[in-house]
Amino acid sequence: MVSLRQKVNKLERLSIKGFFGRKNVSWRLIKAVECAATKGRRKPRGRRYCDDVKAISISSEKAGGRGGHSVAQQILSLRSLRTKRKITQLVDLDCGFHETSPFVRILQDFSNNMPETHTIVGFGWDETELVPCLSLKDGTLIGYEDYGFDDCGNRDRTEKLADKLLVVHVKGLFTPWHYPIAYAFASRQTTKERLRRLLLQLIRAVTQMGLRVWFFFWDQGSSNTALMHLLEREFPHVQNGVRRQGSMCIDGNIIYVTFDPAHMIKCFRNLLVGGYLEWPLTVNNGVFFAKSEWSLLDRLCQIVENFKDRLSSASLASKVTRRHLDSATDRRRKMKVKPARQLFSNTNVQVLLQAMAGIDFDDVGDPGSPVSQVNVDEALLQAGMSKSISAQLQRHDGLKVALTLLKF
Repeated sequence: MVSLRQKVNKLERLSIKGFFGRKNVSWRLIKAVECAATKGRRKPRGRRYCDDVKAISISSEKAGGRGGHSVAQQILSLRSLRTKRKITQLVDLDCGFHETSPFVRILQDFSNNMPETHTIVGFGWDETELVPCLSLKDGTLIGYEDYGFDDCGNRDRTEKLADKLLVVHVKGLFTPWHYPIAYAFASRQTTKERLRRLLLQLIRAVTQMGLRVWFFFWDQGSSNTALMHLLEREFPHVQNGVRRQGSMCIDGNIIYVTFDPAHMIKCFRNLLVGGYLEWPLTVNNGVFFAKSEWSLLDRLCQIVENFKDRLSSASLASKVTRRHLDSATDRRRKMKVKPARQLFSNTNVQVLLQAMAGIDFDDVGDPGSPVSQVNVDEALLQAGMSKSISAQLQRHDGLKVALTLLKF
């Protein structure tokens, strides 16, 4: 039986020979192997940690929590949570946007070496719930509603306890890179005026870096919808004497408004509870409009519960459970994205398309059938988007193609 120490020695020799090169594996795996080799070679008080090891230490806590970091620390040579938290507290991260932020400095260095296609970016943001609490840092109480500084240098801070965290990040259009650039503590929902002020600051700063802003992507919340109408009136996009809807012109940037696919699927699920959707299907070289209703999901859920062990197309829809259906009617859980994405996964939607096409649930689905070749993502994208915005995107081929790659 080979001991753990012998395995680590073999991995260390492979690392020295260059097997774990940049072309073969990622830097995270390389550093993980080096941490495993360091664990048994150095004494606890004689360790030295590089920046990559510190990043792995922070990632282990983020992915697995306190328990996951404790287990990883038994195998890898990582810094303790207490030391790591002391280091992160030294980083100067303030609410809102300011040019001295580490986010802005790193993005500035990153944008200087970008190819031209990588400079086309967009902004996305979302809010997450927080447990209201207060903490003291450098004589300042943190935990109140805080949006940073406005254009006049005044601090937009109130005495309300923050229960939401607003995070704004910048994302490439033709490349998968994305990067956080600003955050704010919010009480309830962020208003359209505060979103407008923060966005204009970010657009001007990113434009000065040499990046080009082409799109916004967000969920269909009331504040975001009101913000879109506000920006359309304030910064109209006029083409051939006609004002274009779903787009705006800010500081010379023609910006299109889109919705991210995850939230569109959630809204599609919520609208399906009290309504229905018709979409075209091609079966046996014929096109007809199939109707998708909530009763179809309810019927599929009953079949899945009764025939879990039976080999059929319905047995593949393992995420169609009563819990997923009840999440659409519960006031709190209907705002969650995860149950909706599980309910309308690729496998579940293929089964639903078979049902709408008149194919029995008990028949085994053929991967080569015409029904399974329906582009589900594109159908959901067109179903969850307004007609005016959809028409704008169809005229912009580059943006329409890149929309399928957007992941929030």
